[in-house]
Amino acid sequence: MKNKQVLIITGGYLSIPFAREYIAKLKFDSVIAVDKGLAYVSELGLFPHYVLGDFDSVPGDILKQYENRPDNNLIEFIKLKPEKDETDTQIALELAIKLDADEIILLGATGKRIDHLLANIHLLNLTLDHNRQAYIIDEYNKLYLINKNTTLRKEEMYGTYVSLLPFTDVARGVTLKGFKYPLNKKDLYMGISLGVSNEIIADKADIILESGILIVTESKD
Repeated sequence: MKNKQVLIITGGYLSIPFAREYIAKLKFDSVIAVDKGLAYVSELGLFPHYVLGDFDSVPGDILKQYENRPDNNLIEFIKLKPEKDETDTQIALELAIKLDADEIILLGATGKRIDHLLANIHLLNLTLDHNRQAYIIDEYNKLYLINKNTTLRKEEMYGTYVSLLPFTDVARGVTLKGFKYPLNKKDLYMGISLGVSNEIIADKADIILESGILIVTESKD
């Protein structure tokens, strides 16, 4: 059975040449444009099934362009109040979960604002709670959370380097097989950098996790 994929494009930094090449390899069931992310959607020539945000950063002419489209009845516009507890990206993730997405891709979720990036990493935990997988992807990194044993295949890796850092206070009993730097039932505590810049040296590599949550980053220079 095919996994249901939802693409979220939000308003951080996004390399359009990278995004165009990346998106061409995939077929998404739904596209959610988040505020300024609608400008990226327009530039990429995508059709947004949902447009949401408080619309404080998307150019007004771009928003009107979609509101006035002949097929705008196929787009759901969700106007949010600027004064709210949740970020626009959180609401987009919650929408993707309601759409029964098995896999959620976030583009435009990194950039100059480190506070937004940190918040977006924390938001990935929402998907774990619902047994879904979400990825933050830019031209150099693929970032996600895991809370169970995971196998990575070298031929499918996003980049050369794999970093594993605890998202919870401690990730217990971490065993790494098929990595340049293996581990055997090692507890990884928040506040240390032990898991940074590992590499896969076998055809596949296993991450065995007894408890806790790990941040996994597949990176390329």
